[in-house]
Amino acid sequence: VNPPPGDPSVVAVMADNPTAFWRLNELAGPTAVDCAGGNDGTYNGSGVTYGVTGPPGGSDTAVHFDGTAGRVVVPYAPAINPSGPFTIEFWAAGTGGGNQGPISSMTTTLSGGYGFYFARNFRGYEFFTGASGALNMDTGEGAAPALGQWTHVVGVSDGAANIFLYVNGYLVGTANNAGAPFTPNLSAPFYIGCRRDSTLFFNGAMSDVAFYNYALTSTQILHHLTVGLPQKLAITASTNVIGDSNPYTDAKDGRNNGAT
Repeated sequence: VNPPPGDPSVVAVMADNPTAFWRLNELAGPTAVDCAGGNDGTYNGSGVTYGVTGPPGGSDTAVHFDGTAGRVVVPYAPAINPSGPFTIEFWAAGTGGGNQGPISSMTTTLSGGYGFYFARNFRGYEFFTGASGALNMDTGEGAAPALGQWTHVVGVSDGAANIFLYVNGYLVGTANNAGAPFTPNLSAPFYIGCRRDSTLFFNGAMSDVAFYNYALTSTQILHHLTVGLPQKLAITASTNVIGDSNPYTDAKDGRNNGAT
């Protein structure tokens, strides 16, 4: 489960020094290894399918959660619950339903922390933070991603009063704190595959969950998304074509045979 040598997407993530990085590429439980910070989690004994096809750009597998019981629980750690800037990044491919919680590190009373929803208050993914018993910042995407399609999701907090949500490299939502300031989670576990209260289980595949104790830039986010993808060369027809007034009798690729 260590990052495979030469896997460009994993190399890019590790180069940006994540505090924690759960590949979710295990072929069996119960341990979900954090290959960056040692904050290992535990898979639930049921509801998890191992070794499914991972996201594009990588060579590894992922896990699929059944929307009922599948999840990973990481014990509380201050390193992944800072009071300053932070970023959470993951790949997910939902396979049905809505009102789901793919990531959560928040107290059950909403006294502090952060999390993500899928198809709850917005049609697509949603990023939020909590304070004083409520969501003090909440933003999401208006479009719903195609079911079964891998989606790159990134939530960024500037540590002050703003959060940003990127989906497949695009900034799709922002929110500004107009009420209580953000408060970090001081006690609750980090959940992958369900909400903070072990409800709203995610139905779909997940991979490469990374946490950073700083705000990733849009350039870094786009690089993580595209570094392993096949590059496409776009060629468009030109209207500025000059005819060869003195063509050579035989075709000679790469030579100018009298064009004026």
